[in-house]
Amino acid sequence: MFLMSWRRRIGKDQSIFFDGCEKAGLEVQHLGDLVYLINKKR
Repeated sequence: MFLMSWRRRIGKDQSIFFDGCEKAGLEVQHLGDLVYLINKKR
């Protein structure tokens, strides 16, 4: 499990990052303003 505010880290490339996470078998949940939870898919 990984939790972090991403906009400060990767800026405009966040959609590329999150698409890559899903392609790699990870689940991305939006928890609030700029906060995402990333887990392995079950």
